[in-house]
Amino acid sequence: MAEFKRQISEAGAEADTKSAVARGLELRQAMQEAREYDLARAHNDGPEDDRDGGIEELQRDLIYDEARALHESGDRARAALIYGIATGTATPIETHIETWLSEGGRAGSFKERTKGDHRRAIQRLSRWLASQHLPSTVEAVDRSVAGRFVSVALHGAGSAPKTVAKTISSLSSYWDWLRRRGYADSEKQSPWSDQSPAKAASRGRQQERPFTREEVAKLVAAAKDRTLHDFMLVAALSGMRREEIGRLRVEDCSDGIFVIQAGKTAAARRRVPIHSALQQIVQARCEGKEAGTFLFNDLTSQREERTDAIGKVFGRFRQGLGIQDHGQGTRRSLVNFHSFRRFFVTEAVNAGQPPHNVSLVVGHTEGRAGMTLGRYWSGADDKALRAVVEAVEWRA
Repeated sequence: MAEFKRQISEAGAEADTKSAVARGLELRQAMQEAREYDLARAHNDGPEDDRDGGIEELQRDLIYDEARALHESGDRARAALIYGIATGTATPIETHIETWLSEGGRAGSFKERTKGDHRRAIQRLSRWLASQHLPSTVEAVDRSVAGRFVSVALHGAGSAPKTVAKTISSLSSYWDWLRRRGYADSEKQSPWSDQSPAKAASRGRQQERPFTREEVAKLVAAAKDRTLHDFMLVAALSGMRREEIGRLRVEDCSDGIFVIQAGKTAAARRRVPIHSALQQIVQARCEGKEAGTFLFNDLTSQREERTDAIGKVFGRFRQGLGIQDHGQGTRRSLVNFHSFRRFFVTEAVNAGQPPHNVSLVVGHTEGRAGMTLGRYWSGADDKALRAVVEAVEWRA
């Protein structure tokens, strides 16, 4: 009951804050229109005409009177918020979210999933400020307020350390943009700096592992769904990332070569010979399709990533077969879809293939590291890359 009452109180505070923000923005617009009117009148009548003292001054007096009335009635937080927004001395936190998300961050544009994470983090802060009867403005968030938010709304609410770090990262990125654009004081340190929790020591942490041949054979044999069957086999015998497979088009699968056009790094753009065990699958999926059609055009996903849905399907399928590895008390399984990629690398290296050629096939940058390979080596030819691929045997 206490938690229910708290939620009702927060919802009411949030509604009051949104109402105050809307009123403040309405009055700010009126101020802007009054200013433009005064400028137009001065231009038409000349600067010597100062009759009536100006509409902007009158509008400012009206705003002051409204805020004073609220203050005297005891609603001081609402009065301060409306007056600050109306006069341009306060910036509502959520005002510039969409502009920021459309521009992107320092590393480039945001994915849709990332945009959603950023929106939720900022909205969570805004709701908490309202629940604390604090103005939901950029100016109200100093280091002390930010620290209380982290301690009370994140740690105090039982959020996992990863969630806490993710939320703070979103807020820090937004404040960085606000400071660059002049909406926050660039002379002051960001209130979110050094607020993230310390990273847990990685000593003794169990690493995710590759599938064994037995596990791969079991997964492939048990898959009754043709899409899942083909998708898993391509992953096991190419070493490609999940989304790389999902974005292959018919035109990228000719002459016995997969051509990855783009990826998370420069090294991700590469040529991967099609394993002999995949040739019939690829041929059947290409037959009768336009060049620009996706090889796996039967994937369905509502997200920006084409393979999000099949990733979830695979997770449930794997668990249903009992292929799990939680190690010593780890919450997350040490095997997942990425274990196909680890399987490919392990099999190729264990078969005696040169590690630098294996790195080129899977798109790792260390394949061209050092003086000899980095400067003097022109790269492996298709024959050498095919030897890497064909060295991988998936049957137990």
